[in-house]
Amino acid sequence: MIFPNIDQTIQLLAWFLAFGELIFGIYFLITNPRHRINRFTGVTLFILAINSFINGFLPLAPNANTALILTIGSAITNPILSPVLMHSFIALIKPTWLKIKGGWLNKLLFVLAGLPILFTISDILLGTNLWYTGLPETYINGWIAFDNYAQGSLSIIIRWVNFYAITFISLFAALYIALRSENIRTKRLGWLYFGIQLTFTTTSAILHSIEPLKTTSTIITNLIMTIGLIWITIQKLRIEKVPTSGRIRIRAISLVLGTSFSVFAVVTATMTNQTTMALSTITANQLRKSSQALSLNTFSWLENSRKALEKIVTNPAIISMDPEQQKVILETAVSVHPDWYLVSTTDTQGINVARSDNAEPKDYSDRDWVNDALAGNYITYQTLVERTNEEPAIVFSMPIKNEAGEIIGVGMFASDLKELTKQVNSTVIGETGYAFVVNANNQVIAHPNNSFVSELHDLSQYPPVIALRELKRGDSKQVNFVDDEGVKWHAYINVLPNSWGIIVQETEEETLTANHKIAGIGAMSLSLGFLLVGLVISIVITQTLYPILRLTVTATAIAKGNLEQNAEILSTDEVGQLARTFNTMTERLRETIGSLETQVAERTAELEQRSEQLHAATEVSSAASAILDTEQLIQNVTELIRERFNLSYVGLFLVDETFDWAILRAGTGEVGKAMLARGHKIRVGEGMVGWSVSNAQARVAQIAAEDAFRLTAEELPETRSEAAIPIQARGKTLGALTVQSAQPEAFDEISISTLQTMANQIGVAISNARLYTESQEALATAHRAYGEVSRQAWQELVQRDLSAHGYRSTAKGSTPEKDTLPPETLQTLQKGKSVTMESENRYTLLLPILVRDTVIGVINTHKPIHEDAWTAEEINLLETLAEQLGVALEGARLYQETQRRAIHEQLTGEIATRLRETLDIETVLATAAKELRDALGVATAEVWIESENE
Repeated sequence: MIFPNIDQTIQLLAWFLAFGELIFGIYFLITNPRHRINRFTGVTLFILAINSFINGFLPLAPNANTALILTIGSAITNPILSPVLMHSFIALIKPTWLKIKGGWLNKLLFVLAGLPILFTISDILLGTNLWYTGLPETYINGWIAFDNYAQGSLSIIIRWVNFYAITFISLFAALYIALRSENIRTKRLGWLYFGIQLTFTTTSAILHSIEPLKTTSTIITNLIMTIGLIWITIQKLRIEKVPTSGRIRIRAISLVLGTSFSVFAVVTATMTNQTTMALSTITANQLRKSSQALSLNTFSWLENSRKALEKIVTNPAIISMDPEQQKVILETAVSVHPDWYLVSTTDTQGINVARSDNAEPKDYSDRDWVNDALAGNYITYQTLVERTNEEPAIVFSMPIKNEAGEIIGVGMFASDLKELTKQVNSTVIGETGYAFVVNANNQVIAHPNNSFVSELHDLSQYPPVIALRELKRGDSKQVNFVDDEGVKWHAYINVLPNSWGIIVQETEEETLTANHKIAGIGAMSLSLGFLLVGLVISIVITQTLYPILRLTVTATAIAKGNLEQNAEILSTDEVGQLARTFNTMTERLRETIGSLETQVAERTAELEQRSEQLHAATEVSSAASAILDTEQLIQNVTELIRERFNLSYVGLFLVDETFDWAILRAGTGEVGKAMLARGHKIRVGEGMVGWSVSNAQARVAQIAAEDAFRLTAEELPETRSEAAIPIQARGKTLGALTVQSAQPEAFDEISISTLQTMANQIGVAISNARLYTESQEALATAHRAYGEVSRQAWQELVQRDLSAHGYRSTAKGSTPEKDTLPPETLQTLQKGKSVTMESENRYTLLLPILVRDTVIGVINTHKPIHEDAWTAEEINLLETLAEQLGVALEGARLYQETQRRAIHEQLTGEIATRLRETLDIETVLATAAKELRDALGVATAEVWIESENE
């Protein structure tokens, strides 16, 4: 039997804990989502479930992408757990604390819970590194400690506040509630909260101090808080007797489906995670094996080449340094090794002694393979562009030594790298993977892309090559990196004994493709299984609850007034008996309500009639307040009354000035038109209308033919009932309304009262309209009088005071203008309207200056002909300025006139005062003459007294 390892066991435990937290969270929310206890507990359990799932998944994270998502979730949920749990426990045990002083504690806990979320989002989107710092570059997969990805600039503050301070404050808050609460139930819950918080704090401290148990600390503490929260919530719900809400069917289906989904999700996630880990392991093994195989082949090729070259340089014919003997050996070596295109020897000066081809001897003294061999290196590898064929090649060289061990030359061969490239190309890793080889100088010597080899591309800055140079010869390891184009790769690197590097790499996307397929299959299986289970559960629960649901529908319909409904009896159990009892109750209810329907119908009809009448009164009131034309007003209201009261005829009479006759001013229909055409009128005191006007009272004839005062009109033979309603305003009777119906007894007290109210409104409106007309006429008369006075005053002012009749303004300034007014200006003065004209050299605009519709002057302005003509906007602007100028001139005139009158009055007062200073006639006359001469500024002033004889 195969047991899971410790990480797998932790994952399963964490996921089952998350499953339980999710189930209870769904249960509390479904039973009553509107109640604060259910809502707070449900949301808190959801957060705990997310955190437990993350902490269970992280130890077996298959790759960096998955770990990135998990660590982001961990950075968000871990620091918010303490404030969220404290908030939930206080809301359960001492909810009044959250409302003290404007709810500062409630707001503070929300802020503490929200800040890590905002900081994490900011760190991800903006790279601020306030809290979440991301995965280390060396991360590959598996568990990573919380401190390694949450070490931003504010991490110390967040840890101290959200992890430590809140925990200890919660502990002391629980102790305070337990000790100081007067309510025994609250005290018990406080002690329970204190025990939970103490156990949580102690367990967390112990587990974090033991290194092997750090991975399990969050899971165990989550379990403690989950049990405590659920237990306290259940106790609180029992104490407050919180009812459930919502439909039974929906609650049952939701709870069962939530449970089923959680089970399916845990099983699917477990299988998917295990499969993903297995695939990731297989991929890593494939990279490792491919790299090791290529390394082995490359090393074998190097070893074989080394041994062959060593055999050549130790051959006596080569040591002889005789070109003829050497050439035979060299040509034989080329024929034996097809990948060697050149074998040659040089002397100690680097000059060819012999060559396998027929080329002329060349000087290779500048080549490293010559100098390193002459320096005594056992073997030298140099990758270069060969002078012989100008193609990339690898040169192997060894020193040629005589019997005394002295270096007497250098032996070499050059390979075109085809063999090495063939081995690289044969290494196939998926669809995107490939292998390549670099020499000790990090130059590419074998690559699937020939351009890398032909240019001996330098990959010193390539991430896996950088990692390669950190290893010792013969070492190997796996690395993950991101290239310049943002593509993520997995690579396995090997360092050969000669410092060559073997790199085998594959894109992470290809690695994840299989994982995504497995995840997709798992998600599809989860969805299909969930849908199937959901369908079965829904059918079973619906069928079980169907009789209750049908009875509920029937009861709801009856409650809404449909008493014809009967409950269906679908079973013989308690639900069936309930349906029978319900039907009996409904039958008795129908009998009781049936007797009331006639009364309700009568009252309804009466109320509708009253509503229509009140609506008509409102419309008459609106018309009376909106219409100032008397003729239009009385015609509108008579038609309105006839329509709303369903009458055959309505007429409106107004008395004449002598109060002798009531004259018909409005009538409805063709009858009304005919009676208006013949000037229908009734003497005051005669007939129902005359009696109503004379007595200022309503007169009603329920049977029209029986009323002694009624006058019969030949145009209205079908009248069966009639009423005359006086029209009054301000204690005066203005006329009367006659309302007639083809139905006898059509008018009751309420109708007459409503009609009287409407008649009074009409009377007030007519009186207001008359007053408005009179006031408008008086205002028009005053305007005309003031306009005449103003015009005369302006004429006197121009003739008396103004030194010029106008002013001309140019760029040089303003000058008086006394010229005779041109014809166009006179035309503007006469018409009082703006005039535009066009001449050969300018556009002219004349605008009248008005004071209360009286033209007192003209503004004459023009533009040069080369500019645009006067626009409407410019004319409107200048007309506005002219209007303001008229107002300003009138104000100035009135001010001057007031000043002049004040001076006159002051002068008169001063002269009168001087004259009263003496009683002597001669002195008075002398004083009067002197004061008049001084005041008028004349040379001589005389005062005479005329005697009776003259």
